[in-house]
Amino acid sequence: MQTFNKLKYSLLILLLIAISTSSYAQIPQTDIYMLDIVVKNNKAKFINPVKVTDNPGYDNQPYFSQDGKYLYYTAIADKEQADIFRVDLETMKTQQVTRTKESEYSPTPIQGSTAITTVRVDQDSTQRLYQLYPFSRKPPEMLLTSVDDIGYHCWLNENHVAMFRLEETFNLHIGNKDNNRLYKIDTNIGRCLQRVPNSNDLSYVSKTDTSNWVIKRYDLRTKENVEIGPVYNQNEDFAWLNIRQIIMADNGSLYCFDIHKKKWKKVKGFKEDLGNFYRIHFNADRTKMAVVTFTGDKP
Repeated sequence: MQTFNKLKYSLLILLLIAISTSSYAQIPQTDIYMLDIVVKNNKAKFINPVKVTDNPGYDNQPYFSQDGKYLYYTAIADKEQADIFRVDLETMKTQQVTRTKESEYSPTPIQGSTAITTVRVDQDSTQRLYQLYPFSRKPPEMLLTSVDDIGYHCWLNENHVAMFRLEETFNLHIGNKDNNRLYKIDTNIGRCLQRVPNSNDLSYVSKTDTSNWVIKRYDLRTKENVEIGPVYNQNEDFAWLNIRQIIMADNGSLYCFDIHKKKWKKVKGFKEDLGNFYRIHFNADRTKMAVVTFTGDKP
């Protein structure tokens, strides 16, 4: 059984840093780049990398708004806590979305809504899910009030949210925000939770076999959980390019997995342009890709 150890997991390290340290040098050095996606002859090309953030410290967890107008992300800008920012993709101007005493992480648009949700570290160090409407007078609303150990989350539809929970092991739960019901789906999972395109299904990395991590798919309607295929080189951050192809990054390159051919293939190297990168997110129409670059060890 995997032992729960906060100091060995990246998100919790960041939370501890954000709450308790004053040493800016300890914060992981990450930035966000955005690339254009051009599809020709059924092949995607990733071109024109543009640096979206250029700040010392932590700029991470990018997520496009549903309308594609904004790119939300988490930043530790004042050496003490994390807040949510967004970039207007037409003007490339940055706006600060949250300005609170608490730290907020993982800005995630809700399916079919103008609201976003974040994981907020409250004053009592609990990690809860909050819904907020950027730049409106509506106050933040706590969702799934019985859950206080959320690390990451992903909306599957307007009501159901998948959650990476920081329990004895890192466990997968799905919650219904309307009735507050919770369903435990799996144990020993990775941090990356992704909705499968054109569905309400969830995909995630299972680490049950510690030496052979695999991507799995959970059907929200039938409750069926099936294996899609292996991860690339024991990486855990992935994204769906389309209904057939999964993208991962490793050592400065992009790799693609065809779910029918069950094979990974190198797409392109970006070592000279980007260096090392890991987290990946696509906009809804798959014309833009955001990635997170890092220096030193991967966060």
